[in-house]
Amino acid sequence: MFVFISLAVALCTLLGLSYAAKKHSSQHEHRYQLIVALRDIIEVTRQHRNAAHYTLMFGQDKSRHITLTQQRLTKMSSDLIELAPFDNKPMYRILEQNIKQLLGRWSQLNVSRSQIAHGKIIRHSLLLIDDLVVDWIANQYSDALDIEYSQTWQGVFDCLDALTQLRLCIDYIDNEKGDSRLVRRMETLQKKLIRLSVNTPTRVPSPTSSLAMTTLEQYIENPTTIRSKEDMYQLTTTLSEVIFLIYDTTINEVIQELYQPLPKTALA
Repeated sequence: MFVFISLAVALCTLLGLSYAAKKHSSQHEHRYQLIVALRDIIEVTRQHRNAAHYTLMFGQDKSRHITLTQQRLTKMSSDLIELAPFDNKPMYRILEQNIKQLLGRWSQLNVSRSQIAHGKIIRHSLLLIDDLVVDWIANQYSDALDIEYSQTWQGVFDCLDALTQLRLCIDYIDNEKGDSRLVRRMETLQKKLIRLSVNTPTRVPSPTSSLAMTTLEQYIENPTTIRSKEDMYQLTTTLSEVIFLIYDTTINEVIQELYQPLPKTALA
């Protein structure tokens, strides 16, 4: 009888451990899939923003690319709602609604409002990823990983904010007041990029980053070397790519430590 009870207890313990392990694995996979989906939304939104801005600012025909990215964003946002956790679903629905509004009215916006509308979606997605990553790290009790991630996250967010402020000045590049504001915004971005590179030296993509930083410094020292709005916008696009590459490399390292490597982004 004692042997039977011992076996029953052992079996129940094993079943309980097996259930807990499966539940733990399921939670990992769910977080992972949400992060992958949000990363793809960020990437496609950035692609849509670039195409929209080249259309609005320079009159270039990007209709084919805009149509493609809009189709992808519509499907991605719909799929994301299916994945969204029940307790936080309203935040994901707000993101979906913001995407729908942007896709329906982007052509009626000026460049500044378009920048703000696209940035709103990107930041919302970044914050949702941050919630997932912070919660995941906390559950793993990894202080070292938390410190590493938090430093990079704050630096990236500061750089993106400075980059947005700089881009909002590009449309006013042809007047004296606009030029002086542009220089101040470039100086602010330069400082934040340097700080980010100090905190993440192994993640800075060297050739692209070095060339963009050199060009930024030249523009600060002598704004008359800025040949056109398009040159300035191209520089900010390159700097945006550098910032997001640092961010994405950091996220990939963290998620690989917690679970497994992330796949390439939707348009990589």
